[in-house]
Amino acid sequence: MLLIQSILFTLIGAVGAAVPLLLGRQRGIPLWLLPLATGVMIGLCAFGLLPEVLHEGGRLSAEVVLTVAVVYSIVHLLHVSQHAHLTHDHTSGHCDHHHEGESDIPSGDNAKPLLVFFCSILLHSLFDGALLVISNNLVSTAFVTVIFSLAIHKLFEAMSVSSIVLGRRGNVNQALPLIGLYLLSFPCGVVVATVLKLFVREELLHPFALVVMAAAIGNLVSCLLYDFVLPSLRRFRQARVELAWLAFGIAAAAALLSQL
Repeated sequence: MLLIQSILFTLIGAVGAAVPLLLGRQRGIPLWLLPLATGVMIGLCAFGLLPEVLHEGGRLSAEVVLTVAVVYSIVHLLHVSQHAHLTHDHTSGHCDHHHEGESDIPSGDNAKPLLVFFCSILLHSLFDGALLVISNNLVSTAFVTVIFSLAIHKLFEAMSVSSIVLGRRGNVNQALPLIGLYLLSFPCGVVVATVLKLFVREELLHPFALVVMAAAIGNLVSCLLYDFVLPSLRRFRQARVELAWLAFGIAAAAALLSQL
């Protein structure tokens, strides 16, 4: 059953990733695609995954979510500080080289290198795979919410990742290897979590599931904030239509979850 689920979610991600690739070949990526996908992911997290993990795990889940979010924030701020220092050196004439893969991604204020974004999204996708494994140890209501949210989330996340990578790389052929690596990270997370479960005693499976689930959602919250929302704020000030698409995505996710 887990194998079928893993294949199904990977295929869902592949379908989402294919949309920008097909559109990009024909007439360019629609401006509404990335804010819509971001809005849906925010809605699924805020109204589905986050409330469910807090309900299931209470204080333990809240502490894990907060810890992961804080650690991610510290890493992000350290990187921003280092990147700002290198940029200052470059503009001052002290740095005359440029590393391949360290150019800015075409989103928001263009302040985040593609390599850093891609590493963070790979880690998040690994957590998603672990979340799929762990969800089978949750009660039925939580399982349904997690599975549904994860399926929709992977579809729109893959669209977002594909859009950003394609926009940065410039053509489909250069974007495909990175997108393929991103898609493979999900089943890798499934394998890692499955192996780790073998070393957990049966009575500890439920607490283990709660901790992994909370860590995955904490990572998701951080990724959404630093990799999608904050980089887009400056653009939203000039493109109110994109902000409307973001709000529509949030509302759509909330409406879908209310029907569960």
